[in-house]
Amino acid sequence: FFRLTGPTVLAVQTVRQGIARRINSSLKQRIVNDPNVEVLSAQDEAHIERQAADCRVQISYQDMSTIILHGSNSDTASIETVILSKCNTAMQMLMSQAAKQQKDALENFAHSVQKRASDKLCKVSAKLSRMQQMPAQVVEEFPTNWTAKGRKAIQLVPLSSSDQEYKYVVTLFNKTARRTVTKVERVENPTLYRPFRAEVKSLTELTCSGQCEVKHLWHGSAYDSLTKIYCT
Repeated sequence: FFRLTGPTVLAVQTVRQGIARRINSSLKQRIVNDPNVEVLSAQDEAHIERQAADCRVQISYQDMSTIILHGSNSDTASIETVILSKCNTAMQMLMSQAAKQQKDALENFAHSVQKRASDKLCKVSAKLSRMQQMPAQVVEEFPTNWTAKGRKAIQLVPLSSSDQEYKYVVTLFNKTARRTVTKVERVENPTLYRPFRAEVKSLTELTCSGQCEVKHLWHGSAYDSLTKIYCT
């Protein structure tokens, strides 16, 4: 602060104006243009403004990337250094956060892919396990109710009407035809049965469910043709 005294008021005003002109001529305008200015946080801006106030530097914002400083050359240079340092730090933090977000996204994606692959592997393993167990369950040499002779040569085995197998065949037959059943015989033909079971095994292994549905179909023929059919 200056205290001016003089012989007249006019003299004092003249001296004051001269001092003001000298002070204004010593002040410099410095423009800080950096695209990183827009990433400065509110805390960064408050810090810069405090530093500028301590150095008696006036600060104003022209746009999102430009700051104008008014003050002595050394003071504005000092505040410019503070601004650029804050901009650089803010940009590094922003890039670090972006890199972390990208890393997290890649890790989440990798985890998701790994989980899907693991689930698929579990399904494949379960399917292989079922297929390994199938031979003991599905592919049997001959049905357990076959006779010893039927396992070696063709046999016709009459069924009693009280047998479960007899009742099962009659029930299936009556679903599509209403006729009186007088006799049911089981054909035991090892020559035909072996390729049939091999085909069932092959189809079972090809299906995704690990199962092969066997359907029963009815074939009508003349009585004297029966021997040729079941002996073929």
